[in-house]
Amino acid sequence: MEYRKLSYGFKHELLTLDEFRSGYLLDTDCQPIGQRLDTEVVGKKEGIIGSILDGQDIGMITIGESPKNKLYKYESIDGGHRKRYIKGYMENKFPVRGKYFSQLSDEDKKLFKNYQMVLCIYGPLSVFEKGFVFRNMNLTTDVNHQEHRNSFGDIDIANLIRFQVRNVVGINNIPHQLFESSGKHFRYLGFNNNRLRQEQYVTYFTYRLFQDEKVGSGSQSELTKFYENDFTKEQIDKLKSELDELLSFLLNCSVAFKKKSTTGLSQRYFKVLSFLWFHMMDNCKKFKVKNNDYQNLMKLFQEADLRVQRKEELIDLDFDEGRTIGQAYMNYPGGYTDKSDDKVKQTLIWLLEELDIDDIFIELDNKRSYTKQEKINKLIDQDYKCYITGQDVDYKDCEAAHITAYDNGGKSTYDNFVMVLKKHNRDMGTMNLHDYMETLKK
Repeated sequence: MEYRKLSYGFKHELLTLDEFRSGYLLDTDCQPIGQRLDTEVVGKKEGIIGSILDGQDIGMITIGESPKNKLYKYESIDGGHRKRYIKGYMENKFPVRGKYFSQLSDEDKKLFKNYQMVLCIYGPLSVFEKGFVFRNMNLTTDVNHQEHRNSFGDIDIANLIRFQVRNVVGINNIPHQLFESSGKHFRYLGFNNNRLRQEQYVTYFTYRLFQDEKVGSGSQSELTKFYENDFTKEQIDKLKSELDELLSFLLNCSVAFKKKSTTGLSQRYFKVLSFLWFHMMDNCKKFKVKNNDYQNLMKLFQEADLRVQRKEELIDLDFDEGRTIGQAYMNYPGGYTDKSDDKVKQTLIWLLEELDIDDIFIELDNKRSYTKQEKINKLIDQDYKCYITGQDVDYKDCEAAHITAYDNGGKSTYDNFVMVLKKHNRDMGTMNLHDYMETLKK
């Protein structure tokens, strides 16, 4: 049970729907950044409006005063669906029981407008206090863990996560391409964001990126506590950069996967591929997909994944026994519990027994470029001649060219570069320098 003294109290007002719509509702942000998204449960609108039409209680609606620099005087704390549906129905946005509001009889319109509701109004609470109120008001209702975390509202870590996944009303942010959608359908993913499911995965990713050891679990309680950290701008920027790299990796995996399957990544592929990425982060400072060949990566990954699924040996682990390896492997990536750390790591152990990581990733040298003095020294060694053409050159005419390309795992050591004319360095791209010289002879 949480205990917290709020900085401002509340008051209750009894008013009609017509008074609410023409007064408070106009001054209220009904979809603030931490509010639950519109539900896709069939019949939700009809259930709320139908209860009003039948004269049943729809419960108290709660709002809070916004900071003075906000567009609205108030913002929704609880009851956002009810507020939006009342407004939408009275504006003829959708029918209930086959009729729009304008099609009701004069008597029914009057009854609807005069329906009495209870409004609870808080003073200007902080984002954490608003989340606290929301969570405690919904202890007995169906509010999942990520919706609780989303209720923290306008804080940097919550914004980082939600902005990656969806377009937030009033912000006009651009989500990561991985989450591109048209309505309920996602282009690159085989699962949707109902009940903030995709955001929960991204929360887990961000939490693991924040840890010293990337491969591991993240229980629901750990993920929620993660939101309460006081992050610096530098920490948020670093997390954003690393998260973008991971999501771009998953996007490229999905593009390659769709070429063969026509569907986006499943939830299990989505998570297990992220485990691979975290494994590389734990073992390399810098790395990339070998030759940027995601088609080959997905082919080798799926083949290895299938071999593990088919393993029938019984497991005998400290935390599990009696099942086959294949059964456990399919089940282990699923949950967010305090006991899933060993399961995440065991999933990777089984996968990497069947998948040679060097076939899909290459480690990059942490140093990419050469110093000016190193380049001058190399030109002296070359008698101020282009290594490829042999013609006399000045320092300003040349660039340092890796012999084995950096992107192919070449180290930025003194014996792995030469000075060449700028044109040749750019033309050779990621080719081995000696292979490039052979093409020039031909």
